[in-house]
Amino acid sequence: MTVTGRGWVESLAAIRAARPCAGPNLGFLRQLEEFENTELAEYRAWWMEQYGKNSFNDEEEVQNLLNKKSNSSLSSSSSSSASANIPQALGTGHT
Repeated sequence: MTVTGRGWVESLAAIRAARPCAGPNLGFLRQLEEFENTELAEYRAWWMEQYGKNSFNDEEEVQNLLNKKSNSSLSSSSSSSASANIPQALGTGHT
């Protein structure tokens, strides 16, 4: 999340595209959501200041994984609230 500029939902989707067995628990997903909402911008700024431009193509790789995931499954419309995405991120489909 810090390096690519993606949020937790997209980051988890990319991880699942690469490793379908990935299944973080609800507590971890809430921590990711909280990190995105509170500290992520600060860490991104620190990362850029400390390391500069990322010489690896992480953003491109994540986009390729997201494209792979969207091509392999039917996408459902997502809610604007990150908390509403937790069941979807868990793969339960329950709200």
